[in-house]
Amino acid sequence: MSKYNIYLSGAEKWYIDNANTNYPFTWRKLVEEWINRFGDNMKAINPCNYYSNYNDNFIRSDQEIRRLLLYKISKCDILLVNLDHIKDSVITLNEVFFADAHNIPIIGFYEYKDDKDYGDDRYLTEPWILDSCSRIETNKTTALTDSLIYIKNYYCS
Repeated sequence: MSKYNIYLSGAEKWYIDNANTNYPFTWRKLVEEWINRFGDNMKAINPCNYYSNYNDNFIRSDQEIRRLLLYKISKCDILLVNLDHIKDSVITLNEVFFADAHNIPIIGFYEYKDDKDYGDDRYLTEPWILDSCSRIETNKTTALTDSLIYIKNYYCS
């Protein structure tokens, strides 16, 4: 049985540059752990596993990164997008647009309501983001898990 490939999209640079946090890596690792535990027919495609160190001498160009990540999205079955600070991430906006243009279902989640350290719900003002997502989970503490359960129950069963 083949596995459903879930691409993990979301802002990275904003957190590193502005919040000095590993949150972009942490939530993706949580997804990988959840899938390893509960998603026997699911596989996470974590872009942080490819180019997490932009200063690495192995990377030849931004074009290389862009082409690889768009290729990975073109091969995925579902795009899971963290909507926090999406409007601060050109890459994430492009990933969502690309997935939508290729009829790849997009499931969004947003957990940081009223959180002054992270929370940025400006995605709510962007109809193109809202229209691109098949579903958006917004529970303050369980949105990520809720989105994974939804993907498992409705797309991967």
